[in-house]
Amino acid sequence: FDVTHSESKHDYRVGALKGEIYGVKYLKDINLTKGNFVLSGFRYASRGFRNFDDFLFEDNVRSNVKFDSLKSQFNASYSQHLGEALSFSLSDNSYWDGNQTRTGSINYNFSNHYFDINLYASKVMNFKGEKDSRFGMSISIPYTMSSGKYTSLDYNYIYGRDGQKSSAGVYVSDEN
Repeated sequence: FDVTHSESKHDYRVGALKGEIYGVKYLKDINLTKGNFVLSGFRYASRGFRNFDDFLFEDNVRSNVKFDSLKSQFNASYSQHLGEALSFSLSDNSYWDGNQTRTGSINYNFSNHYFDINLYASKVMNFKGEKDSRFGMSISIPYTMSSGKYTSLDYNYIYGRDGQKSSAGVYVSDEN
């Protein structure tokens, strides 16, 4: 069980926003399948609660965009690690203005000494029935085993209410 209190003040608003969020989380390791199940049973936030990301977004857009905070949240996920990682997650979020979103996702990760591969797919639906689908993959390959330098190839595809979008990229990182 957890409780968090927030208090935020913006330059453009008189007074501070104050609120709390209450949550219950349950975690169960499943020895038979070497996986774990997480049920974030329920989170409830009062109207004035803002997490740090909410505060920054609201401060950035000022009062030009109507912002409404999270009212309740339900999350469930399952992950399994047997040399590879496979995870599923579901979430349901409702907001104080009556909006609601539901998200389902699946993620697969394979890693060995030579490369890492990550694949994901997710679908988001709001209460109006509008849907966004996202698919992506990344492959990371080290230059040499001990260098700490990697080349990553990434591809993302989004299909949804705003049309189709895709992006591809090559990234080089130096972990030293």
